[in-house]
Amino acid sequence: GLADWLGIFQGGSGLLGPQPQPLAERASFNSAHLTFETPKMVRNAPVGKFDDAFSPTLTLNAPRPPERPWPEYAHARFDVQSGHVVYVGDQADAVAHATAGGYRALNISDSTADGWIKATVSGIGELNSIPAYSLIAAPDFFPAVDQREVFEWWENTQDPNVVPTLPQWLQKLIQEGFWKFWRAEPNPLSDVRFAPNITLTDSGFEKSDDTVTSIVTRLQRIDLRKSKPAAASTQRHAVLPDAAAGVFAPGWDTAADSIEETGEPFHLSAYGLGSPFPEDAKLCAALSTFWPAAAPDTQRTFFDVEFARCSVCPLTDEENGSASGSVSWDGLRGPQILSENGSVTTVRYPGYEHADYTLNALEGRFSIAATRNINFREYTSRILATLRVYRAFGLNGDAKNRLNILSFRQIETSDDTLLEAQDDTNTALSGPVYRFDVFENSNATELPSSNVGEERYSTDRIFTLFVGTSDFLLARSRRGDGSQFRGPWRELPG
Repeated sequence: GLADWLGIFQGGSGLLGPQPQPLAERASFNSAHLTFETPKMVRNAPVGKFDDAFSPTLTLNAPRPPERPWPEYAHARFDVQSGHVVYVGDQADAVAHATAGGYRALNISDSTADGWIKATVSGIGELNSIPAYSLIAAPDFFPAVDQREVFEWWENTQDPNVVPTLPQWLQKLIQEGFWKFWRAEPNPLSDVRFAPNITLTDSGFEKSDDTVTSIVTRLQRIDLRKSKPAAASTQRHAVLPDAAAGVFAPGWDTAADSIEETGEPFHLSAYGLGSPFPEDAKLCAALSTFWPAAAPDTQRTFFDVEFARCSVCPLTDEENGSASGSVSWDGLRGPQILSENGSVTTVRYPGYEHADYTLNALEGRFSIAATRNINFREYTSRILATLRVYRAFGLNGDAKNRLNILSFRQIETSDDTLLEAQDDTNTALSGPVYRFDVFENSNATELPSSNVGEERYSTDRIFTLFVGTSDFLLARSRRGDGSQFRGPWRELPG
């Protein structure tokens, strides 16, 4: 039931496509809950054992990355007791419960899969048909941004022949080492030279394969003497491998495995991904769009995630649920300002350990209503603007982690505060213009919270910065309650 012929052609069906499925659903077998025995997790577990680094997510260490013979992550927050399902993810001891193990956890399925397609044609005798590899992958939360175009932009901008043609502020970002901002290079799946999943029955794939067949249309006959009509732009998402993500720890669209004891050669496989995919998506997003052009960046949604570094391509207040009445992509509510009293701002953050993406997927809280509108230009503009903010504070490498982005949004040129800043500095920013409200983590104080699943922090100094495409940016600091600015607006070098 994962795929079927789509009846969109007159006179019959001819296009095979995935059928609509829920992002996640509770698994059952013979009308009974499908469960597994949870193991004990330990820190820095050996190969094949369970690590508590991301608890309450269940993490199973792989033997030789990127070799992934089993799912790297699994959801383990439904405790099945005598046939009754008890959700333990909202309990104060959720991490301790999952780490201790020893209970039956409910399996969650997500309908991601891989397979093969082979053509047979009757009436023409023996046909040497090479099978194609087929993937039903996790949703792409940036459908208007493709992996290939992001990779080419990132690669070309470092070309020594291209750098001198770039704006001065961008040349400085590259020359001063700010260009190292992704944990994984944005390599597209089309650049991966692994065999398809050779464990698929009757597929015909072989471990010696170093590429995968793609199905393409025949070449169009074009009369070069006639002008070519302009093609209408489209926001439709591509389903070709150049728009998909490559393989790395373990992957977004597909993972890799090996049947050899040496760990090589590798082959593509879907069974090495998160179980279900939202469990892995949570980690990839917290690692600052770990999968470029696929996973959003939630680094600023949480105040402090142990393994995160800094925001790379921040989501706006509307996209992460910080703005009033907004619908976030992951069902969470981003940072919320609770009060501004006595020069101190108090902010509420969702607690990372209790944030449950799988539960949000089960309850239909995921949405691409906002992120689907982010195109390639907007995506890369956010990255550049964020890097310039770090540079303005003199923060590079791991030092970027010292800055917390409280608010981020694109603003109109008619914004009153922007106009005031430009009047004070006798300057004008060219667009698009982004507003950042940030504070230094060292200037934040953790406050007690009676609500499980949230954290509270206060700060008494917040910086506001406007960043456009000009060779400078505008900045001013204020007291935590917003009542008094510390000094005038200043123009900072780009």
